[in-house]
Amino acid sequence: MHCHIGPIANDIQRAISLRWEAALLPGELAGPFVKKAALHYKELLHSYPGRNKSLPPQYAESVRHLAALTSNPEFHQLDIAQALKHFQTIQREIVGELAHELQVAADGPKSAARPNEAVVKRCRDLRGPFEVAWIPEKRHPKVYQSRTMRSENHGPIDLLIKMANRHWQECRLTAQPVQKFLHLFEGVEVTPHQLAVAKEIRDAYNEHSRLVAQYDRELRAGNKSPRIILTSTKTNREIEVTNLHLFSQPDSPIRKLPSMDVEIVENKNLKNPYKHLVVAHVTINGKDRHILGTVSHVTEEKYRGAIEAGLKLTNAKAELLHGITKRERQAAGENVKEYIDMVRRETPPEERTQMAAALAQVSWQRTDNSHKRGSAPISIFPEEVMKRLDTLHAKELVVTGTRFESNQYLGHTFDNERATISIAVDPNKESHTFGRKTVLVDGLRLGTLSKEV
Repeated sequence: MHCHIGPIANDIQRAISLRWEAALLPGELAGPFVKKAALHYKELLHSYPGRNKSLPPQYAESVRHLAALTSNPEFHQLDIAQALKHFQTIQREIVGELAHELQVAADGPKSAARPNEAVVKRCRDLRGPFEVAWIPEKRHPKVYQSRTMRSENHGPIDLLIKMANRHWQECRLTAQPVQKFLHLFEGVEVTPHQLAVAKEIRDAYNEHSRLVAQYDRELRAGNKSPRIILTSTKTNREIEVTNLHLFSQPDSPIRKLPSMDVEIVENKNLKNPYKHLVVAHVTINGKDRHILGTVSHVTEEKYRGAIEAGLKLTNAKAELLHGITKRERQAAGENVKEYIDMVRRETPPEERTQMAAALAQVSWQRTDNSHKRGSAPISIFPEEVMKRLDTLHAKELVVTGTRFESNQYLGHTFDNERATISIAVDPNKESHTFGRKTVLVDGLRLGTLSKEV
């Protein structure tokens, strides 16, 4: 069923905006505006069967007045003012008609009535030849993310948009590696008990966040139906099994097995667009052979030619993915927020800095010459983190790559020399350090700034 609510609501917003446009239009633009409107309404009258006789009475006078202006190429100021008032009258009547149709559309789920398409089309014809730039822009994902909003009109909304556009700046913040924050809580002492509690908080937060990330991946991939991922114990390749609902009930024991022996067979059902079926060799309810589902198109494409009838996987690991809805994703996000609020409530204000330090220590500690990337400290204790950002100012610079020929001081030994040091971004796209922060001494390149700083 087509939803009429959004389009009709946009039409109402457009008519309101154009009514204000006619009221606030600068004087030098009023003449061309009226001429364009007059030509439109003249063509509209000619397109109507029976000409102006078929126009609803609330529009007829204003439309005829505007259409008649095309015979008078010279507009007087009084003519323009009257024409703009007639244009406003048309927009006002459009709002009145469409408001009723919008209510009908909103009542659609509980009523058999539907918006009158003829009325909606007539209102769109009578609107005039003008567009409102911000209406299609208002839900554009890039607006105020990477660019400003288009505004080409003069109504109140456009004034707000123009002001916002003047003050908007693209976010220049860049993500930094976690090692930049290793010394954030330097000097804050924590107890073994606080470290133990911090590990529990970290693990619980990471589990909540992992679920949100998984749901996001599922939604991006369009995976809204249950499916099973089979992983080969030999090659570690994954086979995605879909259309489970065609062969088993949601509570079927076969969906709950952690592993199983499976075989790929040819799908001979011509009504089913999938090439292969997955058969599980497990004993359930006296049967030792059960169709699990179909091999997904994604798997067929990924392992093109490798998925063939007769392929067998022994003791393949099986993971059931239930499929995700936007509501489930929203609920998972709310769970993360609720957990963060709970941790903050249960941590006394005077202990929050210590707990943030403990959480940072267990989240960012080195493992196998690398750093963990846990976001728990920043997400749970943002105020405590922000209070200590001043401690992150570099006290010393660690320069790497000085042994390469790109070092313009290669072979020179510094001996407590005083020099002007500056940091720049390497602009050389052919360099392996392109985009990295480069250390310049008296304007000459020394090396690149260590990631540890």
